[in-house]
Amino acid sequence: MSSLSSFLEQYWWATLLTIAFVVWAWRASRRAKQLASAPAFVARRDPNSTAPFRRADFTVKAEAVRREMVKGFGIGLGIYIVASPASLALVALAPSLLPRSFATTVQMILLAVVIVLGLAYAYRGSRQGRRMGLLCPGCGGELVGTMGDGPWIQDLVLETGKCPTCHIQLLDPGEVGPVPRKLSRGDHVRGVAWIAALLGGIAATAYFGNAAIRGRRSVNCNRRYAAAQNAADSAVVDARVLGTRATVTCGEMRRSGQLRR
Repeated sequence: MSSLSSFLEQYWWATLLTIAFVVWAWRASRRAKQLASAPAFVARRDPNSTAPFRRADFTVKAEAVRREMVKGFGIGLGIYIVASPASLALVALAPSLLPRSFATTVQMILLAVVIVLGLAYAYRGSRQGRRMGLLCPGCGGELVGTMGDGPWIQDLVLETGKCPTCHIQLLDPGEVGPVPRKLSRGDHVRGVAWIAALLGGIAATAYFGNAAIRGRRSVNCNRRYAAAQNAADSAVVDARVLGTRATVTCGEMRRSGQLRR
């Protein structure tokens, strides 16, 4: 429990990001299952319809824009999964050579990279959607994206046939229906790969994070032992508690052989 509490105390940002990634993966998985379980639908457009969009054409374009929008977050997440435990591994291998704030600084930079990439690709996708004409002719609103924390706008268009903002009719009523999606073998493989990478990143972050904590403690205790002038000073160092909530002392680390030389 001491190692776990110390890890959570010093690397709370990694814990929060991990929780956020797990929630995102869970929601994406649930949405994929909902789409896969949607009933079969055959669109029948009235030949005399004046609706501005055809369902098939709109679906293809909207999916291309959606993929572009989420690409940045996927790239940023991949970078974080690799670079986060790597930075902690550096601290664990050379705790005395790196500044105390090294790991936290790297994590903040990685978090900024994830946010910047996510926003940059979302903007690129938005521009691509405008170039493709995926704008409501009534209010000029974009027809691909999300409404806050809600569903994708394009799914609402396909399921209702109307703009979710101004409610103008965008699809012929005969083309309005659920959004089925069959998950291909490639979709399953990518999903499993992402889950495996996420779990591997979490495990590596926890392992190297605890190793970094032990390394920092070892450097701290060794420095104090080296400054001790006599047995009384060493006894004081033995009793020194490491961390604000931890119960591990320098003496326990010394007796268990965890102090590096």
